Amino acid sequence: MFVAERQHGDRALVWRSAPPASPPPHELWAPGTAERHPSDGPQWAPEFTIHQLLRPRTVDDAAVQLAEYRHRIGTTPAGGALARFLQHRPARPADELGLPGQESVWANVLVDSIRARERVIAHLQGGQIADLAELSRNYPGLREFLPTEIALALGVAETTATRKLLEAEAFTTRLPATFAALHAGQISDRKARAVHQGTGDVTDEVAAQVERDVLPDLPASTMPQVHDLIAAAVIRRDPHGAQDRHEQARERRGITRHSDPDGMATLKVFSTLPDIATIHAALTAMSDAARTPDDDRTADNRRVDVLVDLCTDVLDTGTWQGRDLPVRQRRRPHVQVTCRSPRCCPGRPPGTSPS
Repeated sequence: MFVAERQHGDRALVWRSAPPASPPPHELWAPGTAERHPSDGPQWAPEFTIHQLLRPRTVDDAAVQLAEYRHRIGTTPAGGALARFLQHRPARPADELGLPGQESVWANVLVDSIRARERVIAHLQGGQIADLAELSRNYPGLREFLPTEIALALGVAETTATRKLLEAEAFTTRLPATFAALHAGQISDRKARAVHQGTGDVTDEVAAQVERDVLPDLPASTMPQVHDLIAAAVIRRDPHGAQDRHEQARERRGITRHSDPDGMATLKVFSTLPDIATIHAALTAMSDAARTPDDDRTADNRRVDVLVDLCTDVLDTGTWQGRDLPVRQRRRPHVQVTCRSPRCCPGRPPGTSPS
């Protein structure tokens, strides 16, 4: 089974022992005429294309074809050649052939294809970063209009376009090894951005040291492990700057909200660890006090309801800690929710305000 090849933390193996000694039959594989592309990297991938229309006629043909395909996509550098191999994956062997362990063999092929596609995706994202960085250096118009042009081209907000440009400039100048690993398909875009964000408040010298420390472990690490690796490396390389970084991060504390489907929304609080612990402990204690024997709400449900009750009480009384709330346009602060969808308030026409 394909899971067995990855147990005990071992890397996935294309073959359990050795690759086929003889080349695949020419009926299954034939020399290709693919042209070299700069994105293929310095190494040449063997020029073979898979004849997908020719199904294997024997068990040996099927085994060799699948093993050769796994070898090709496992050893070919991320780039155009790997993308071409992925476009010509062999068909699943027919059940009539009676290939031993066919389910496990085919699962191996699919897992390796998924891993290879991730490498291609990372390679393309690296290419996009390179294009953004080059455009930023060679934009012929006014520099302040560049985020607007990128936003229109990609169909994103200008803030997103600005973030992409800043990340591209940082990767190609400040974190070149991280950019190279992304472009080579060794790490994902999320892991590369974690390095960028984790080193955003340190000097270029410290960022380079952190980059050297964590890059070897990033490919096999999960995202929580990646964040832990980066945080530990930053502390190790710049222990005296920890307080300064904390103060800089503290200045960014705030609350954000955004709408979700089905009449729901999310409130995000960003603050210091003691602040968040205080809020959570207080809400937990009050929610426990509000629980009744027939209360079927979850603990999280009760915490949210307690927070809403606290804020509603402040708005209803118009005071907080003995101080009156400010009045704007001769009205105290209030909340008015307008239904945009029948899913928000069932039975109420859209565009009306619930009581």
